[in-house]
Amino acid sequence: MKVLGLRLNAKKSVLFPLLRTTYLGVVWDLTTMQARLSPARIESILTAVVRVRKGRSLTVKQFQQLLGLMAAVSNVIPFGLLYMRPLQWWLRTKRFSPRETRFTHQ
Repeated sequence: MKVLGLRLNAKKSVLFPLLRTTYLGVVWDLTTMQARLSPARIESILTAVVRVRKGRSLTVKQFQQLLGLMAAVSNVIPFGLLYMRPLQWWLRTKRFSPRETRFTHQ
């Protein structure tokens, strides 16, 4: 690796082959050739959904954070991008400023 000019971060590296590994919140299982969300990633999305659903005064930024989490896993979830559309269209019709606008969620 050093000959190629690359640095190796030993804490983040796995130097032997694995049949199952987690990378960027996705569990890659090479025995079944499947990719699944890690429990931590599922928990972070569910927490964001609950925060948005229960929130009375939310910022557009909070909605955008949820959309970002959903976009990050859209390749793992079948038709994942379609789940984002209703929220995207709703936000687009409101024309809120991401930093300043707070609104009441009904």
